[in-house]
Amino acid sequence: TTQPVTMADLAAAKLILYDAHYGWRDPTRRQLAERAQVAGVTLSAVIEVEHVESALHIVARGAGDTIVSRAVAHSRTFPEGLHTIGFAEPLYDTIAVVRRQGTVLSPATQEITRLARRMLLAHGAAQRP
Repeated sequence: TTQPVTMADLAAAKLILYDAHYGWRDPTRRQLAERAQVAGVTLSAVIEVEHVESALHIVARGAGDTIVSRAVAHSRTFPEGLHTIGFAEPLYDTIAVVRRQGTVLSPATQEITRLARRMLLAHGAAQRP
């Protein structure tokens, strides 16, 4: 299918999920579980593994589906033969730089923050109609 994935679609899928150690405490899984609850469905994994690469290899063998970030989908290690379909309602994550109160970010961290902000703003502008 090429239609955006709904929570009902995800609930019906054979999900191969990673970050097994964190399970449903994982921020992405928690967001998905909340959306599923609102939609009146339940998400469950048929297989749980620790690493995204393991989940992708299992999916590549035809055992089910998984969820990945755009960064993973566009990485060089993303297996050939797999394709991605976005969610009907896009999923967003909040990333933050954490530092101790009263301290100054190192020059390297300041530069990484500047580059990340620039990339995110450029990506957001590219996504607008």
